[in-house]
Amino acid sequence: FTLRLSFGVVKGYEEDGKQIPAMTTLGGLYERAGEYVGIIFDGNLQSLPADYAFSEKQGRATSVHSAAMFEALNKVYGAKELSAELVAGKKGK
Repeated sequence: FTLRLSFGVVKGYEEDGKQIPAMTTLGGLYERAGEYVGIIFDGNLQSLPADYAFSEKQGRATSVHSAAMFEALNKVYGAKELSAELVAGKKGK
């Protein structure tokens, strides 16, 4: 929740011989709606400068596998309806 500023020219890039545009459309959202395997939700204090400069020495991220999220929703939090809704939405309910 911190302000991020950057400057430069907005432009696309090339990946595997394909030109990737700088902007996307709402349709592009659906093209990229693949399966997720986990979510990074936090990091250690040493990871804060990674917004500006990468260093593999100490910066680390904290993530959780999607299976653990569903396990917690179902068995720890008792949110079986939410878990079912998330699974059904993925399959195009």
